[in-house]
Amino acid sequence: VRDLLRAGVMKESEKPCWYDVYAAFPPKYEPVYAQPKERFGKVQDPVQEIFYQEDTIRAYVLLSFCLTVDGVAGV
Repeated sequence: VRDLLRAGVMKESEKPCWYDVYAAFPPKYEPVYAQPKERFGKVQDPVQEIFYQEDTIRAYVLLSFCLTVDGVAGV
């Protein structure tokens, strides 16, 4: 806000009502937002692939007997 007032982008009448209070009583420490640190490191929860025997059979049947987009049988 201070820089906007100095540059003339914001008029003196448009400044926020809290600006004068903040200028008169600045905080002891400059407020800075920082990402909170992770306490326990990154949690890794790998998901195992589920592969059933039926999947192999299903893939074989689909490739062998079903038509593809071109109308040509699979393998």
